[in-house]
Amino acid sequence: MPPFALLTFLHIWLVIPLVVVYCLVYAATRHEDAKSIFRHAGSLMGWMFLFLAVVYALLSWLTR
Repeated sequence: MPPFALLTFLHIWLVIPLVVVYCLVYAATRHEDAKSIFRHAGSLMGWMFLFLAVVYALLSWLTR
């Protein structure tokens, strides 16, 4: 594996805080109480990470 290929994979970890913050802010604009915010944000994070994993797997498969 070329050394630069590992660096491109490490950039994927930068998506995690971005998704977490996005989901919390989006859920906070929809709800008032903290319990509803965290429940909605957790659900949205699950769907978003699933979607991103499927897209990543599909693109990895297509580039081989």
